Amino acid sequence: MRTISRVIIGACTLCAACGGDDNANPAAPTVSTPSVPTVSSLAIDGVDAIRTGFSSGFIARATMSDGTTQTVTPTWTSSNAGVATIDTAGRVDGVSHGSVSLGASYQGRTASRSVSIVNNYGGRWSGTYVLRACDQSGVFAAAGWCQELGGVGSILPVALAFTQTGNDLSQVSGTLTLGTGIAGNVSGTCPPTVG
Repeated sequence: MRTISRVIIGACTLCAACGGDDNANPAAPTVSTPSVPTVSSLAIDGVDAIRTGFSSGFIARATMSDGTTQTVTPTWTSSNAGVATIDTAGRVDGVSHGSVSLGASYQGRTASRSVSIVNNYGGRWSGTYVLRACDQSGVFAAAGWCQELGGVGSILPVALAFTQTGNDLSQVSGTLTLGTGIAGNVSGTCPPTVG
């Protein structure tokens, strides 16, 4: 009798654990996994021109399928390593005067950008100038300027310094000093960049 009681008690316990009420254990809610945005387009950001012997950083910006943008690390290429090189971090080194197309590829998308490499005309120079004639005309019409500089045959120190500016680095400006009494600003346009 004891064995039968144990079987009945065990069966009742099992039935109570399973329960007969369908609402006692509702179904678990369905959890949806958000979709991961994909790259819709790619663009390259950076300067328009670089001087030879100088470098500049470029970045690739991806526009995602959800409308956001983010900086990405693409595979970089240069159309002409003799004009400019680009490393894996997007740093471009200007090698020689010319134009180069930079390329970026990331997750099946590509972008390109043209960059001009301009001869580096900026810098500082110093030397000497031999005064070979004294012309009392133009801006030097004031009497006695030649004698103040030492007269014909005098050797005068010369210093020239200028920089390049503008989107294509074609604007040049700086200073010129001749001897100890003539100094002024210089400006102009250097040869245009190769397009």
